[in-house]
Amino acid sequence: MDCKIKSIINEIRLIIFGKDFPCVSHYDVIIVGAGIIGLSSAYYIKMRDSSLRILVVDKQPTYAQGNTGRSAAGFRDLFTSDINFNLSHSSIAFYRHVNENELDIGMKFVGYLFLLPEKNDLDEYWASLSKKTPLREIQESDLSKIKALRLIPDKETGDLISAPAVTHAVIGENCGIVEPDLICKYSCSYRRKLWYCGTRSDL
Repeated sequence: MDCKIKSIINEIRLIIFGKDFPCVSHYDVIIVGAGIIGLSSAYYIKMRDSSLRILVVDKQPTYAQGNTGRSAAGFRDLFTSDINFNLSHSSIAFYRHVNENELDIGMKFVGYLFLLPEKNDLDEYWASLSKKTPLREIQESDLSKIKALRLIPDKETGDLISAPAVTHAVIGENCGIVEPDLICKYSCSYRRKLWYCGTRSDL
């Protein structure tokens, strides 16, 4: 490691953790940010190579205090791209396993609703997708019972965003919401075995 870079890293280490913290050079991987991305990265890096020494640092006093904590945390596997579908579908399956067998992460399959105009080219896509993940079609007669839902947009809105009238909908049943801070808690529950996670609130 370049001497100048090493010196800068050690200065950061002293500012954040003080002189008693283990030397940064003792770690193979340093991840900045103890949100869902940082902790998930640490988790999977360690799963792939258990010999790696990983350090996760964050300026907040605990995990999930940045954008992760502010996330609406909806999840879905309704995508036209095969790559996006496979990534989301496998992630949902993993977190379902965690929620049912290891830790309650607040996973609720409340569905994800797509409002659709009259029959169009996407209908073929929905039919194809329904073979891979559970979908349910909702007809206009049932949608009209939802008082808060406007099926025909007013002229100003319709003209502004080119919104057509809604005639039916599709709800993805393998979709819903999850608590992102609890996903971080799940990752952090392994930190003493997998990595050191250090924080300091006054950085």
